Amino acid sequence: MTLLKGFARPGAVTALFAVLLSVALAVGSTTYAQGPPHRVYGTGQTAGDTITVSIGGVECGELTADSSGNWGPLDIESSNACAPASGSVINFAVNGEAATEAGAWASGGSPPSDGFSAATGYGAAGGGLTVAAAAAAAAPAATAAPAATAAPAPAPPATGNAGMATAAGSSLWLVLGMGALALGLLAAGRTVISSLKS
Repeated sequence: MTLLKGFARPGAVTALFAVLLSVALAVGSTTYAQGPPHRVYGTGQTAGDTITVSIGGVECGELTADSSGNWGPLDIESSNACAPASGSVINFAVNGEAATEAGAWASGGSPPSDGFSAATGYGAAGGGLTVAAAAAAAAPAATAAPAATAAPAPAPPATGNAGMATAAGSSLWLVLGMGALALGLLAAGRTVISSLKS
């Protein structure tokens, strides 16, 4: 019975509510994976060439070669409309014609360097993307051009919590809970002091 009388007092009820709310909200947080994008770029194109990058037939982005023949970079985020996933084949087209080169999407990935000290991007040893129709015309009729193989995607590094963003959406509720706790403790203290005086 005495316990029920204690909880009937507004200060004690508020303090109990604040403690429970604060504990519940202090523990809860949400973590979202945010891996780095895959970056595509290249060189060796004709100035003004339009390079279209796609995955599974869905365009990820379009770039224009500058006066030096360089194109990009284009960062393909995991949230891009082309819905990349680890290992997805990245296809290229030059001025609307499919290129023979391809890549594999990986979080934090980038083009192969083709053995040069400076990365040259996608393209045959920095010589630019090869249009499939032009490659077929240049090849002798008796032999077929070898199929391009995608470079294997590098394994993502073990980073622990790096690359993870923590959403502290509970911080507002935690502040409100702590405020309610302070009010409850103040009310409980006044109740105790007033009972001691009488």
